Order: sequence, then C-alpha cells, then structure tokens
Amino acid sequence: MAKHENAPANDEDIHPLSRKLLFLGDHKFIDNFIWLPIIGLVITVMAGFIYPFPEGYAAPWDFFASWAILGFIAYSFVVLSAGPLFKLLARDESYYGEGGDDD
Repeated sequence: MAKHENAPANDEDIHPLSRKLLFLGDHKFIDNFIWLPIIGLVITVMAGFIYPFPEGYAAPWDFFASWAILGFIAYSFVVLSAGPLFKLLARDESYYGEGGDDD
C-alpha cells in the first residue's frame, strides 16, 4: 500500500480499529472510487427491468431508469458543489482574531 504523506512512522502509532480502514487512503482506491456510484447506477437500472413500475402509475419523471438517473445527478450535484460552497463559506485563518487571550 502506498504511504500517505501524513502517515505514521511505524504501525504501532496506528489505532487497532483504524487499521482495517487504511485502504481508504490508498491512491488506487481514491482514483477508482467513481466506479462505486456507476455500478450502483447500473444495478438500479437492471432492477428496473425486474421490478417495473405498476400499471396505471404515471408521473412526469417516470421514464425507464428515471430514479437511478435522477439519484446519480443529485449525488453528482452534491459532490461537485462542495468546492464552490467551500469557497463561498470558508473564512480566513484570522477571521476570529489573532490573539490568544480569552478576556
């Protein structure tokens, strides 16, 4: 596994419960994480073939794979809006003052 720049010097500095989650920091996992929602989209579309909408049920958004596509669009919107929201809501490091006095 590739070492992260903030990785502990040795394995004894890692909490035992967090050792199982170290794969989340691997660059290979991070780069390929996009496949997880795409696979979920494909599974949801395939479930639409097996369990179609009931007869007589109609709404403007009820087309084939509509819930999968709308969910993927909503997921993508939330993820991609994180950068602009951070720029909009972030404060300077000196926003709350420089002094260490609690007076």
